[in-house]
Amino acid sequence: MKLFNSTKVMQGKIPYNKIRWMSSTIILCLLLSLSADAYASEIKFKDTITLDRAISIALSRHPEIKAAEGSVEIGKSKVGQAEAGYYPGITINSGISRYSSTQSGGNSNISGSVNINQNIYDFGRRESKVDIERRNLDSYQLDLTYVKNQIIYTVKKSYYTVLQAKEWLFVTEEILRQYEKHLDRARGFYEAGLKPKYEVTKAELDLANGRVNWIKADNALKIAFTSLKNALSMPDAPDFDVKEEPLLLSDPVNVEVLINKAMLKRQDLLALIARQKAQERRIDFEKSGYYPSLTGSAGYGFSGDRTPFDKNWNVGATLTAPIFSGFQTKHLVNEARASLLVIQSQIESIRQRITLEVKQAYFNALEAKQRIKAAEVSMRYAEQNLDLALGRYNAGVGSPIEVTDGLSNYANAKNTYISARYDYNIALAEIERATGN
Repeated sequence: MKLFNSTKVMQGKIPYNKIRWMSSTIILCLLLSLSADAYASEIKFKDTITLDRAISIALSRHPEIKAAEGSVEIGKSKVGQAEAGYYPGITINSGISRYSSTQSGGNSNISGSVNINQNIYDFGRRESKVDIERRNLDSYQLDLTYVKNQIIYTVKKSYYTVLQAKEWLFVTEEILRQYEKHLDRARGFYEAGLKPKYEVTKAELDLANGRVNWIKADNALKIAFTSLKNALSMPDAPDFDVKEEPLLLSDPVNVEVLINKAMLKRQDLLALIARQKAQERRIDFEKSGYYPSLTGSAGYGFSGDRTPFDKNWNVGATLTAPIFSGFQTKHLVNEARASLLVIQSQIESIRQRITLEVKQAYFNALEAKQRIKAAEVSMRYAEQNLDLALGRYNAGVGSPIEVTDGLSNYANAKNTYISARYDYNIALAEIERATGN
């Protein structure tokens, strides 16, 4: 895109202040684009981050991704090394030596040469080597994608666990406030001579237990944040908050469809299949050790102690045929075949594991969604029961045990509902991971 016409600038048709504004805009855009990644990976004290930003941070800095990216670069280098066999090898040699004799005295000898060697034909050994390394590169790239998907799942699970722990803490705080109000009412009834001392001590005991539950919930939230920081590969990150994410409630598709999808997309399975193809080519590569190879060569050189130097050149071809190598080639072929059987067994094993993982995630999602519906009903009745218990006690006709049971049942129902909601979204994230999305 043309931002401004340089001819018009030279002719003075564009004001200087406009040129300055346009230049500043271009520089600002460049700076923003360069700093976008840095901002994504930086968390400041009391920041509030979204799930998308958390995933972006983890993908930009996680050491497992860096290691997988390093493997990809190694694979690219090995492909280049294998492809070097298609090109000639050129060497230049030069030297000078000093010698002496009783007849001629001291003399110097100067020499130099250029030599070229080219693999002409080796019964597919060179081609097999290149194909092997390309297949291995494919597997490294698939491994990288698989690692990224694993990290995304870990971040999602940790993020949802933090949100769940925050809601649990909120429930314990709500219950704690109810226990404090109940204790005030019990003391009021006791001081008015309407209730026995037992009800005051019972309310104090309930309040103490409520504080214990709050301490546990607060610690669970701290642990959840610690796990999230670790998932982001930022264990020393300052304290931050997370933004509430909308919970999904759509049903996952049929389990057989998910399994078929996973067999086509799971990167760890596809990586093994790529390694299987590489190993099949490895067998061909080792078999080529039985066959001869033809190499061409050419050279030009000079030597002497004075000019004009003696010059020489050579052109030729060499046929190298293996006669006996102590059965080394045979054992190399057998090793390659055995390694192929190992990879084929690993492929079958991972297919079974994928089926198990998909089914587990699918059934966990269905079970969690059913729990959501059941927990909604339970929570509604628990809330009604608590209102009745508090109303009866406030009217002076209820029992403190009713209040305690009501608060306990309400807290359990709320926590069951919270767990079901987040378990469902974690199960959906597990489905995505298990199917290779």
